[in-house]
Amino acid sequence: MAKKWTLALKYSNLLYMNIKLAPIFKLLFIAWPLIEIAVFVWVGSMIGVLLTIALIIATTILGMSIMRTQGWVHLHGLQQRVQQGERPEHAMMSISLRMFGGFLLFLPGFVSDAIGLLLQAKLLRDVIINWMLGKGYLQPVDPAQKAKQDPGVIEGEFWRDDEK
Repeated sequence: MAKKWTLALKYSNLLYMNIKLAPIFKLLFIAWPLIEIAVFVWVGSMIGVLLTIALIIATTILGMSIMRTQGWVHLHGLQQRVQQGERPEHAMMSISLRMFGGFLLFLPGFVSDAIGLLLQAKLLRDVIINWMLGKGYLQPVDPAQKAKQDPGVIEGEFWRDDEK
């Protein structure tokens, strides 16, 4: 019975956090495009329309290349770490943040480009990841430990005789 109560408590905290953050996300959803447009106009007036468009196209190409190449390179490195027995939580979050930064670079807008470029810096990614781990937003789960806790999981290997 205590197990169900604990799960309900965790679930209610999650609901409370989502309800508490909902107005912030609504404000961001409305304000983000307005901020991007204002920055477009300001940059366009400072450096000219053609150079502004060229910068947007360049950052879009940079974002695409980051998402295409760096993602695969880091995922390959992640596979090697897992095969060596290392815990992959930090590396997985770092890859995710780097890919999200590439996505922000892909989007048109100078504010999203600035955030995307900042997310390419390892130092900032490490700070974000350590903050998330400290707050408990990221909780490492060991699959072997989880399998031991869940009596319905049976670990094993199988093969078909006709495939040998």
